[in-house]
Amino acid sequence: MNLKEKIKRVTPPVLIDLARCLQSELNSRAEWEYIPEGWNYAMSHPEVKGWNVQDVLEAYKQKWPQFVAMINGTGPLGL
Repeated sequence: MNLKEKIKRVTPPVLIDLARCLQSELNSRAEWEYIPEGWNYAMSHPEVKGWNVQDVLEAYKQKWPQFVAMINGTGPLGL
């Protein structure tokens, strides 16, 4: 039995659930962020790229054949 298993045996389940919840919150990142200056901030800060990057285009190009295959035919859409 390793240390992690020993700790799980003596820790109340409510604390384990709380730890998982906190870990999930720490690992998640904001998808949207409020910027008080609005679009002016994005125009004046080059580090703000949004969707206008090569990686986004490459990801869509890679997924395109699978998308086309899923929408072809007369069956139900499997999207």
